Amino acid sequence: PGATVIPLIVSSDKTQLTLFHGKTAYPIYMTIGNIPKDIWQKTYGKRHMAKDRWRKTYAQLLIGYIPTTKLEGVTNKATRRCVLANLFHTCMHTVLGPISSYGETGVAMMSSD
Repeated sequence: PGATVIPLIVSSDKTQLTLFHGKTAYPIYMTIGNIPKDIWQKTYGKRHMAKDRWRKTYAQLLIGYIPTTKLEGVTNKATRRCVLANLFHTCMHTVLGPISSYGETGVAMMSSD
């Protein structure tokens, strides 16, 4: 009774880190599922009305990076796919491991009411 479910949404997309060397990574972002769509989709600064400066209004939080590699030393394509999948899952487990138990046990929080 009195509980609220707050879904965590985790996303990642490959991005280029440098302009000259082609280095890439997969940034991992997290947001919560009950943020209104018009706020969640904002990825830019919003003009602060009281002061003449920019204020960040991001609804997604950068929580880590997954490294990218081509594994050129692994010649078998099936083995390479398996190793890349294992790398991804190991990285995600490392990043999300500390909060994974909250999905089963929950977290008690104070209400703003």
